[in-house]
Amino acid sequence: MSKSLQEQLLKAGMVSAKQFKQAKASKAKRKKQNTANKGESNPSRQEAQHRLAEKRQRDRVLNLKIEEEKKQRATAAQVRSLIQENKVAEDSDGQPFHFEHEGSIKSVFVSEAVRKDLADGRLAIAKSKARYRVVPASTAEKIRSLAPSSLVLFGKSKNSSEKETLDPAYADYTVPDDLVW
Repeated sequence: MSKSLQEQLLKAGMVSAKQFKQAKASKAKRKKQNTANKGESNPSRQEAQHRLAEKRQRDRVLNLKIEEEKKQRATAAQVRSLIQENKVAEDSDGQPFHFEHEGSIKSVFVSEAVRKDLADGRLAIAKSKARYRVVPASTAEKIRSLAPSSLVLFGKSKNSSEKETLDPAYADYTVPDDLVW
């Protein structure tokens, strides 16, 4: 078995044990400094670190977007369940109640009592997927707080303290809330 040059010099007595240890320590120190300085002096390593930092930033943004989408899906599911649990039954034999949504006229078949409640603000119309459902005002308030875009029609209650300002010239001509058109 061959020995290292340092060990051979130590055995021959040309180098003392103290010098041998110092040489070994300085070699380890230089090696450690070289690895520490490599990151500073090597441009490809710096570029790799820069790319890694950019990737982490993109991942953070993507994770935030995914979390936001999860929240939106959870809110939509909660609104759908609120509408499904609290909907007022449709009356296919009733009269159509017409309303405007997204620039077109839509209708829901309701009884006369439901029509009056819609006009008085005790009931509201909400959209769940592609269907329009009649829901109580308390449910409409919950839907308004979660997803206002799901609420299609929510009239003011006649009992409300808000007063409408009418043009004085038309004060004598009131339009009823339950007008059928």
